[in-house]
Formats: sequence, C-alpha cells, structure tokens
Amino acid sequence: SWVRPVAVARIAVAVALVAAAGGLVLWGISTRTANPISSKGLGFEGAGESRLSVGDHAVFMGFLVGRSLDSRATVTGYTLPHIPGVRLALYAVPKPPRGSLTGVPTATGYGAHNAPPYPMVQLVGRTLGPPPAWLHTHHPVLMVALDVTLLRRGCVHITGGVRVRYRAGDTTFTRSMDGTSSVGTRLFC
Repeated sequence: SWVRPVAVARIAVAVALVAAAGGLVLWGISTRTANPISSKGLGFEGAGESRLSVGDHAVFMGFLVGRSLDSRATVTGYTLPHIPGVRLALYAVPKPPRGSLTGVPTATGYGAHNAPPYPMVQLVGRTLGPPPAWLHTHHPVLMVALDVTLLRRGCVHITGGVRVRYRAGDTTFTRSMDGTSSVGTRLFC
C-alpha cells in the first residue's frame, strides 16, 4: 500500500528536522563566548563589620578574577537591592591597596566624615587588569567595593540582590552575591 511509504517519509523528514535543530543548538553553544570570570559570587560574602555608629560606612572588598591569563571583560552595569537600615553603593578600586587586604572577604569601616580607606571610582566601564603581586594570581582581576552606609542602630544583613553585569565579546554575563555580609552597631551581628 502507498500509505506506508508516506508514513516512512514523514518520519524521515521529522528525524532530519530534529537532527538539524540539534545541530543548530550545538553550533550556537560552540560559538557563544565562554564566561571569562572564574568561580562564583563576588568575593565579599561572609564578611562583617561591627561596632559602627549610625552614618558610618563599611567597605566590603571582592575580586572578579579572570578564568585565564587572557580573560577580558568590561562591566556594563549592576543591581543593588533596597535593604532597610543601610544604603548601598558599588565601586571599582583602580589601585588595590597594599598587602593589608590579602584575605578575601575583607571589610573595613570608616567614619561618616572620613575619606574611604582607598580610592573608589565608578564601576561601569571598568575592565579586568593586572593583579596586585600579593594576590598570588597571574590572571587579570577587577577589585570591587561594596560601600554600605549604616542608617540605623542594630544589625543589618545583606543577603543577596547585589549583581554585576559584564560583557565579553558579544555575550553579557552576571555575577551575583552568593552569601551574606553584615554591618551593625553591636559587637556581634
């Protein structure tokens, strides 16, 4: 009967279409730019700064570290959550401080009327660059500072919502805060 060859032809066409679609997906994946930043998180998770006064700042430091020696990435934007009790700002640190911040995560407090402990500049548009010698990596890095201003007494926990978007080639990636940092007026938060 002629019905059987038509059914076989339809099945063959369906298999060919599925194979072609699968090939297109694999091709698309193979041409997509790989994420140039290694590991997860932003690097300042798990830190805390206590015994601050209302109006004081805490700066949490982290690094975006390139996956390889030739990693390239440019920050295109960021997202900060609204958390009652604190005001958040995100910056780049163009010149990493000397060896005092060799351990990440690190937090440094400073008074409401004092200058930050190191220069902080706009984050958007910054790229990965040479690492400081004390960081013990040869891969390019970008030092990121989360500046937290304490607006009330007590303890405030920053549990997420901090995201940095960066571009490599024609692809945009996002690195999100993975964990909690805290600030407060008490000794233990």
